[in-house]
Parts: sequence; structure tokens; C-alpha cells
Amino acid sequence: MAKLYGVGVGPGDKELITVKAIEVLKKADIIAIPESNNEKGSTAYEIVKPYIKENIETLTLTFPMIKDEKEKESIREKNALLIKQKIDEGKSVCFITLGDPMLYSTFIYLLQNLKQYNIEVETIPGITSFSAMASLLNMPLTIQKEKLTIVCSFDEYVKQLVKLSDTIVFMKVSSYREKLYDLIIENNLLNSFILVSNVGKENQIVSLNPEDLKNSDFSYFTTAIIKK
Repeated sequence: MAKLYGVGVGPGDKELITVKAIEVLKKADIIAIPESNNEKGSTAYEIVKPYIKENIETLTLTFPMIKDEKEKESIREKNALLIKQKIDEGKSVCFITLGDPMLYSTFIYLLQNLKQYNIEVETIPGITSFSAMASLLNMPLTIQKEKLTIVCSFDEYVKQLVKLSDTIVFMKVSSYREKLYDLIIENNLLNSFILVSNVGKENQIVSLNPEDLKNSDFSYFTTAIIKK
């Protein structure tokens, strides 16, 4: 039956994908692959390759990292229509995404644009980068009444959240790493910092030193945690 699946494939380790996700991927007619740039390839697709049919049809959807909001929305609408076209052909489509589809994912924009067409959608949750980080370091994210905050950008409001939270997760750190460093210094949080880049991959980097935020050019797949 024609259906859209939003499939979370985990943080990067090919073994950190759920059984449910694998079952859905095996049955899919089409794998929809989000990319930020036509030349960069897809980490999510590399993760699912062992679990999909040989010679399965793929649909590459480009979501470029641009600042123009109108242009971004236009691209999202076009990508949603490409998905709709495949669904209308009676095919099941798996849109794969790193982490969880319901957390800072391009899949959310597809859902918003496809809602008007009453397409059947099923979302398969995935393991997030910060969950993988916490397990990697045997570090609880929260205990009892502690408060957890998750952000993926930086502004003045984030500075207030840091003061109010016990644990703060900073996703996509590479775009604001210098501002994060300044915040850590200003709030005397040098001993509360953990960073992992490319968690679960062969090129994984773990740092407990905030100075690395100034000196290193981390990849897009970099998450930091401040644990007070």
C-alpha cells in the first residue's frame, strides 16, 4: 500500500538502527535520500545500504543550507511534491534521516507540506546523537528532577536557558562554536563540557576541553553537552 515512512536511522553507527526501521526499509519501494548539497553524499544512505533491496529506486532530495527563507520553503514544497508523485503512483516511500525524524529533522518540513494531501504517514523513531553520546560516556543526561534543554542554534535566549537548566544539549555546534566557547567561559563551565563529533563513526572525536571549540573545525555532525 502506498505510504510515506519517516525513518530515523540513528546517529551514525550502522548497528544503532532499530529492528523496526530495518523491517520497513526492506519492504520499501523507494528510498528518499535527503542531502544538503548534491556533491556531499548522504550519511543516512550509507547506514541503510546493508538493509535495503538491491537496485532499489532512490529519490535524492536536496535541502541546501541557505539563508533565504522563501527560497528554502519553495525547495521544501518541491521536494514534498516529488514524494507525493511517488505515493500517487502506488509506491511506498522511506524518507531516511539521521537521528530521530521528530527532532530538528528535514522530515518535519515534508510532513508540514504534505499534510494537505492526506497521505498516510508512519514515523519510525531513531536514536539521537546526544543519547548515543550519553551511552558512550556512561553519563546520565538527567536524574530525578533535573532539567534538560536541547538547542541547535545560539541567541540571547539560549544564555538564559543555560542558567536555568541542569543539562544542555547543543546540536549542530559547528555553526556557533565560538559563541558557545564564550558562554562556557562567562559561566565558569569549563569542567562541565563534553563534545563528540561524528558519534559512532570511524572518525569519531571526543573532547572534554572547551578550548577545542576555538582551535578545531568540527564537522556538521557535532554535538556538545554541558552537564552541571
